[in-house]
Amino acid sequence: MLLRPPEEAKNTVEHDISARERAHSVHMKSTLFVSAQWGRHIVTHHIKGSIELEVSIMKSRDDIGAKVDSSVNELKIIHDLIEINADFADTAAFCEQYNFPLDHCGNTIIVAAKKPPGEYCACIVGGSERLDVNQTVKRLMKVSRLSFASAEETQNLTGMMIGGVTPFGLPDGLSIYADEKLLELDYVILGSGSRSSKFKINPAELHKVPGLNFVVGLSKDG
Repeated sequence: MLLRPPEEAKNTVEHDISARERAHSVHMKSTLFVSAQWGRHIVTHHIKGSIELEVSIMKSRDDIGAKVDSSVNELKIIHDLIEINADFADTAAFCEQYNFPLDHCGNTIIVAAKKPPGEYCACIVGGSERLDVNQTVKRLMKVSRLSFASAEETQNLTGMMIGGVTPFGLPDGLSIYADEKLLELDYVILGSGSRSSKFKINPAELHKVPGLNFVVGLSKDG
């Protein structure tokens, strides 16, 4: 089901137009190479102008959108799709703008191992909770040092921007941990793979995601 806040119909169009205008305003004096990593495959785009850059970015977003949609459909995830203004994609801003309680929003966070490097996992905790990185996640990943993945690492690994990261359509083999507390909720709001929308689901639907495990103690009170 598609839910579009009435006041956002115009704002969404204006945001899309302004994004295109910003992309067209980019002045490139030399050839630019943009690399995007989708799972384990690296695709390099050879770009000579701002129009081609915009097309490349939009194609990447379309690709990850199609991947998320395919995952949701294959897993038969029962959900509502809420269209939003991308400026309000971050959890706190979303809740304030659209009147959803913070504790009913789930943040999907990518965590990166630092020692040894190169290992990642995804963790889902409530918006009013703090991920217990230094104890629970470290124990789950079996590493000695870790940290939150940067925005760049997150996008390279998942194809998604922070504010839109979702547990659906993540790379094969990536461990996903969800806070047991989420199962106490009647619904949870999650990213959809895009900053322009959110998924609203019953938390029990997450049981359908391959490789996802609910963990007691994944979060601490915020």
